[in-house]
Amino acid sequence: MSYFSLLPHRCVTQRPVYGAVDSHGVPVKTFATLATGVHCRFEWQGKQENNVTVMDAVGTWKLFLPKAQDLLEDDRVVSITDKAGASIDAGPFDVAQVNSFTAYSKHHHKSCTLKRAEKGGTAW
Repeated sequence: MSYFSLLPHRCVTQRPVYGAVDSHGVPVKTFATLATGVHCRFEWQGKQENNVTVMDAVGTWKLFLPKAQDLLEDDRVVSITDKAGASIDAGPFDVAQVNSFTAYSKHHHKSCTLKRAEKGGTAW
C-alpha cells in the first residue's frame, strides 16, 4: 500500500514573507504560496479554552504530509479540500510544530500540529 493512498486530502502551503514595514517601522508579515495541491491527511485533535474570561477558543489539528514536502514551523496551511476538490476548511492554520518520522531507517512522513485561534466562540 502506498503512503499516498493514506493522504486523501489536498491543501495549499504558504510561507511568511517580511517586506514592507508598518507606520511604526515593524516588518509586516504576509504569506506567499509555497505549494498547491499538496497531498495530506487533515484530522481534528481537540480544543482548549485559553482565556475563560474572553472565551478565546483554540483548536488543534494534525496534518500528515509526504516526507519530501517542504513545510516549516511558522508556515501556513490554507484551502484544505477532499480529492474531488470539495472544501473541508479554508483555514488559515498556523503550523505550530513539524515532526519527521522514519520507518525501516528511512524518512517516512511528516506530522504537523496546526492551530487556529477564533475569538468569541468556536468554528467547529
